[in-house]
Amino acid sequence: MDIQKYIASGIIEQYVLGLTSEEEGTAVEQAAAQYPEIQQHIEELRNSIEQYALAHAITPPSGLKNKVLQSVDPSRAPVETPTIPSKKGIPFWLGGVLTAAFLTAAIMAGMFYWNNQSQQEKLDQLKTEMATLQENCDLLKNSNQQIIAALKDPNTKHIHLRGTAVSPESLVVAFWNENDEEAYLNVINLPNPPEKHQYQLWADIDGKMVSMGVLDLKGDEVLSIPFMAQAESLNITLEPEGGSEHPNVEQLHVSGEV
Repeated sequence: MDIQKYIASGIIEQYVLGLTSEEEGTAVEQAAAQYPEIQQHIEELRNSIEQYALAHAITPPSGLKNKVLQSVDPSRAPVETPTIPSKKGIPFWLGGVLTAAFLTAAIMAGMFYWNNQSQQEKLDQLKTEMATLQENCDLLKNSNQQIIAALKDPNTKHIHLRGTAVSPESLVVAFWNENDEEAYLNVINLPNPPEKHQYQLWADIDGKMVSMGVLDLKGDEVLSIPFMAQAESLNITLEPEGGSEHPNVEQLHVSGEV
């Protein structure tokens, strides 16, 4: 297993956020048990979420407990709550889900909103953050479902863009669906581009190379690319950052016929 590539794929972040399926979660746990680097990455992500939760935690007023108890039973005498020394360094884990950090802080803020009007502002801010996070999760989920459906479609053609003499080990797979006019790209292996350079995708149409845009590579992510019905081949070259008007054929890394 290419550990760095696996980490860069984003599956571990999805696992920590609770967005993976049961099967995917099991696979991540097995990989973590086998490779210490993966386990370390999981712990680092969890620690980051934990630190976020602690940084945004809201301490209830000291008299809140008595107020709550007396509201339930007015005859109840106030209870002295002993001071518990803090145990610095003991983690406060919220289940590994980022939204739980927001939710916990929001509930705590709501409990004593009546005691401090400023807490309403914090509560509103947390609700906004929760809504934004949920929206991003929904968009990611819908996008993934669309991609999976396209890849499973029997009308989707798999086009292998194989390495040239410049980069013989490189391999990229394009998923080409003429019926739905959809296209996706999965970079299996491409060398990391040098500083201030990017890979650029080209379609050969009637003998002319037409730019399909530069590639923003992020691990094993499947990229959505423009569909060009007249494309005869797909090609990827290494270009200066931002792309070029014309391809540098001397830096043609992969190519494949449509």
